[in-house]
Amino acid sequence: MNLYSFLRNYPCILKGYFKSLPIQTISKNTLQVFVLLGCIYTLSYTSIQAQSKVIGKPVYAPFDSIANVMENLNERDPQLPVLLKRLYHIADDTSIPILKYRCYYWDALIQRKIANRIDSTCMQNLKNAIIYMDSSEYFFDYARIRFLMLNPTFSISNYVDQYETYIEFLELFKQSGDIKYQANVNRWLGILLSELDEPKIALNYLESANELYNQIDAHNLAYTNEVNMSVVYNKLGQTDKTIEILEKLINKEQFRTDTIALVALYTNLVTLIDDSLKIDEYYLTAYNLSKKHGKNKYQYYLTRTNLGNYYLRHNQADSAIHCFQDSYLFSKKYNISRLLSPSLIGLATAYKSKGEWEKAFDYQNTYIQVTDSIKGIDKISEINKMESGIAIKEYQNKLIIEQQTNELNHKQNVITVILLLSLIIIAFFITLSVWQKNRITASQLKNEELQNENLHQEIDLRNRELSATSLVLSEKNGILGNILTQMEKFRKNGEMSNPCENTLRKMINNNLQTENEWESFKIHFEKVHPDFFTKLKEKHVELSENELKLCAYIRIGMTSKQISQMISVLPNTIKTNRYLMRKKMHLETKDSLDDYIRSI
Repeated sequence: MNLYSFLRNYPCILKGYFKSLPIQTISKNTLQVFVLLGCIYTLSYTSIQAQSKVIGKPVYAPFDSIANVMENLNERDPQLPVLLKRLYHIADDTSIPILKYRCYYWDALIQRKIANRIDSTCMQNLKNAIIYMDSSEYFFDYARIRFLMLNPTFSISNYVDQYETYIEFLELFKQSGDIKYQANVNRWLGILLSELDEPKIALNYLESANELYNQIDAHNLAYTNEVNMSVVYNKLGQTDKTIEILEKLINKEQFRTDTIALVALYTNLVTLIDDSLKIDEYYLTAYNLSKKHGKNKYQYYLTRTNLGNYYLRHNQADSAIHCFQDSYLFSKKYNISRLLSPSLIGLATAYKSKGEWEKAFDYQNTYIQVTDSIKGIDKISEINKMESGIAIKEYQNKLIIEQQTNELNHKQNVITVILLLSLIIIAFFITLSVWQKNRITASQLKNEELQNENLHQEIDLRNRELSATSLVLSEKNGILGNILTQMEKFRKNGEMSNPCENTLRKMINNNLQTENEWESFKIHFEKVHPDFFTKLKEKHVELSENELKLCAYIRIGMTSKQISQMISVLPNTIKTNRYLMRKKMHLETKDSLDDYIRSI
C-alpha cells in the first residue's frame, strides 16, 4: 500500500485496528505512532488528494512501453497500425482486460483519423469497454474512450447536451493531467460556442486549446485549430486577421499534404479577399485539388460551384451552366441548402447572360422558393440556438453555484477532518490514562456519551441556523425598507439632497432582491420536495403564486409568525390567507391545514 492509499484510508485502518485489540494491549509507543500519523494525515490530505490519480495507470511494462511510443506519434503516422498489432498480440497473450480495452481505443482513434469514421465492430468494442471497465480504477482510460465515442457534429437538438458533456470531460482531463485531451475539449467547446454565435467566449476556448497544444509541441493540431479561430475572427468582423491566418496556414507543410484541409482553406479565402486575380487562382486551385482527391463529394461540388462563378466572371456561360447544373442536381438529391441556393442563382445568371429569359426566370423563381424555405428553416434554427444559448448560460450559472458549494463543502470537510483527528487524539490520551490506571470508570463512559450528545446537538443547532437564514434576510429587507422610508422624510424636510437620496436609494434597492431570495429558496426547496408544487397545482389549480409560497413555508414547519416576518405582512394576513386556502382546498373544520400540506 502506497503512502496516499494509507493516508486516504487512515480513519478506517485505525477503526479496524482498535476493534481487533483489547484496550489493555495498546502500548504508549503505539499511541504515539498513530498520533504522529494523524498529524501527517492532516497536513497531507489536501495536497495528496489532488495527485490521487495516475495518468494511464501502468499495467504491463511491455505493453505500456509501446503505448507510450504511440502517444508521442502523429495520429496519422504509418507506424501506428504496426504498433497496434503488437499491442493486440500482447493483450491476447496476457488476457488482462484493460489492455484489450486500450487496444480498442487505439484502434478506433486510428480509424477515425485515417477514414474519418469508426466501423461498427470497433464501436461495439468501445461500448463493451465502457460497460465492463472499472471506471474508478482506470478513470483516465474510461474518460478517453467516452470522449472518442462522442459525435462532434452539432445539431439543434444536442447543443446543451454536448456542452455539458464537454465541461464534464474538461474537468476529468484536468484531473488526469492529460494536456492533449484538455486541448481537444477546449477546441470542441470553442467550435460549439461559435455555432451558437458566442464568438468572444468561443475564441477564449480556442486560444486555450492552442496554448495547450503548443505546450506539448503538438503544433500540427495547433495549426488545425487556427482554422477554427479564423472562423471566429470573421464572425467578430476582423476580416484582415482571418485572411492573415488562412494565408499563413496555406504554406504549412501539414496542410500541403492534407488535401481536404487545403481545399477548405482556399474556399474560405475566396469569400474574404477582393483581389480578382487571387480569387481566380484560388477557385481553380481548390477545384483541381478537390477533383484529384475525389473523396469528399460535398467539397467537390462546392468547388465546382465556385468554378461556375469563375466561368461567369470570364463570360463563359455554357461552361458555367455545366458546373452549376452538376451542383444543383447533387444538392437537390441530398437536400444541401448551402449548395442549392448558389447553384440556382448561378444558373439563373448564366441563362440571363445568354438571353434565354424563360430558363433564367424558371431558375430565378425556384431560387426564390428555395430561399424562402431556407429562411424559415434558418429562423427556426436561430430560435433553437438562442434557446440553447440561454440553457447553456443557466448551466454555467449552475456550475458556478456548484463550485462555490464544493469549496464550502471542502472547507467543512477539512474542519471535520481536523475535528475527527482532535477527537482521536483526545481519545488516545483518555485511553492512555485508562491503560495506566487499568480501569474504566462509569463516569468516564458517561462523559464520552455526553460529548457525543453535545456534538449531535451542535450539529442540530447549525441546521436550525441554516433554516433561520431566510428570516435574517427578510429582517434585512425590512430594515432597508425602513431606511428608505426615513430617507423620504429627510428629503421632504429638506435634510437630504435629491442626488444623495437617489444614490442611496439605488444602493439599497440593489440589495432588496426579495424575488431572488424566493427563487433561491424555491430551488433548495424543490431539491428536497421535487414534486410538491406539481402535485399541489394538480389538486388545486386555483391557488395563486403567493398561496403556493405560503404552502412551501408551512411544509417546512414555519409558524404563522415566522412566515409573516418572512414576507413582511401582519400575522392576521397570514391567518386570513390560511382561511382562504382551506376554502379552496375544501378542508373540513376537523382537518388540519398543516397536516394536509405535509401529506402532499
